[in-house]
Amino acid sequence: MSSIMRIVVQDVDGKTVQTYHDSATDAAFRSGGYSGARKAFATKKFDSNCKLEKDHVLVLLVDDVAKLSHPEPKKGKKRAAGGTPKTKAEAKPKNATAEKAKSSATAEKAKSEAGWTPPADDADDDADDEAPADASYEMKPMNPYLYFAKTKRAEVRAEVDADPAHADAAGKDRNKEATRRLGALWKALEDEEKARYKAEAPLTKHKKRKSSGNKPRRRVAVAEDDEPSAPFDAAAAEAEYLAATAAAANEEADQAPRPPTNEELEELAAQEDARKRREEIERAVQAETEAADAEAAAAREALDEKLRSRFASDKARRELAARATLAALRAGSDSDS
Repeated sequence: MSSIMRIVVQDVDGKTVQTYHDSATDAAFRSGGYSGARKAFATKKFDSNCKLEKDHVLVLLVDDVAKLSHPEPKKGKKRAAGGTPKTKAEAKPKNATAEKAKSSATAEKAKSEAGWTPPADDADDDADDEAPADASYEMKPMNPYLYFAKTKRAEVRAEVDADPAHADAAGKDRNKEATRRLGALWKALEDEEKARYKAEAPLTKHKKRKSSGNKPRRRVAVAEDDEPSAPFDAAAAEAEYLAATAAAANEEADQAPRPPTNEELEELAAQEDARKRREEIERAVQAETEAADAEAAAAREALDEKLRSRFASDKARRELAARATLAALRAGSDSDS
């Protein structure tokens, strides 16, 4: 059984006010199917003659289920299967957390009006006071130079900012200059002033260094043979040092390169002579090769010239013979006439 499709106008309560197309009675509308119904809905939607009154909606129904509507329902008021929008009671709250906070605030307000007051936080404060301190940190006096720099930095930085020589300097460069001046001022202080800064330095939090606990340090036993049995002898120590220095010098001299022997010099000279002879032979061979190449080139040029002259003489003889034949033919023709 085919579905029943209708294009109708409904009011806010979902009641049909006007029917434009009904597949039960309109055969042309029924033959187009759902695709034709969508096209008919779009045509009616943009038809200037189809004017909807306030709170009226143009709806395409398929078996009484809204498939398309114009204008579209607002968010949170989507039409149900029968075309009726959801009520506010059926809609879920947008923000459950906000509702929960609101209810908590209301409960607190009710308790306050009833005369109930929250307990004081003294117990928490006492618990914080009794909480043990972090065992990994300890309080130590601040470094006297750091305390001096902390008290004088603002003054020195103001002097640097007022100095025309650093007018165009960047902030980090001015900080470097201020630190340099603070170091110079600290170095120029007397010992009494440095001691005063050390005494006035406040306590600061420092991380404890790792220690071995209460374990006593192990002492290395010294053998009786290692203990000095005689007083130090400066002359003997100097003599020992000189002997060690002389031994080191001798070792360096032994490791230094030695001069070549006569046999090695003669062998080097023979190798040099052989190299020179080899170079002379190579130069002579090169010269002979170049001379032979030049001679061959000259012979080829002479042969070419001889061939050219022979061809020229042959050409001249052929021209003379042709002229003689032509003259003879002319003479024969004259005699005949």
